[in-house]
Amino acid sequence: MNNLTGEKLYDLKAVGKRIREIRGDYTLEDFGFLADRTSKAAVYNWENGKSLPNKERLKIIALLGKTTVEWVLYGNLDEYISSLFLVGSKPYENMKAFYMKLGYKKELFKLYEVTTPDAKQSIIDKVIEKAKQNEWSYSETHHITDLFLNIADNVLERNQHTENLPLDIKELLSTIEKQNLTDDEIDSLLTIVRNHFKS
Repeated sequence: MNNLTGEKLYDLKAVGKRIREIRGDYTLEDFGFLADRTSKAAVYNWENGKSLPNKERLKIIALLGKTTVEWVLYGNLDEYISSLFLVGSKPYENMKAFYMKLGYKKELFKLYEVTTPDAKQSIIDKVIEKAKQNEWSYSETHHITDLFLNIADNVLERNQHTENLPLDIKELLSTIEKQNLTDDEIDSLLTIVRNHFKS
């Protein structure tokens, strides 16, 4: 079981955009004063992803925005999960570094990074869907990352098996996959295909 507590799984630039959104029409100086008498230079640095407010100031900013500290740091759950698995993002690099220190799933990360953008997005979408079904939140990052590793492993392994198929068959399989069929529906479809070739 992994523990990502304390890892920097937020993107400073995205945090800055959310702080800017909360600031609204306030000047840098006025917003800094509201955020615990902070300088306008500090607010500028927050908004440009150069630094992060301390815990107390994050709480004040969240109150000013009528939101939560988690939203200021991570955005909504979809944004958070997407940033975790967006190759090249700070959250992804920090999450990957955590697993690399453990010597865990190195080959899977390599394979994930070179796979097609569509395959990556498909994996991310499946993780988001499952996380929502389980009603997970930001605090369940270890479950979310474990789920990502399982889904990525299954999808990428399946993709390796279909690598040598003709393009039109791959496209057909991709279209079928997007239907999110149940196991029974997949069994029915396979039966129809089998019967078609027997006739």
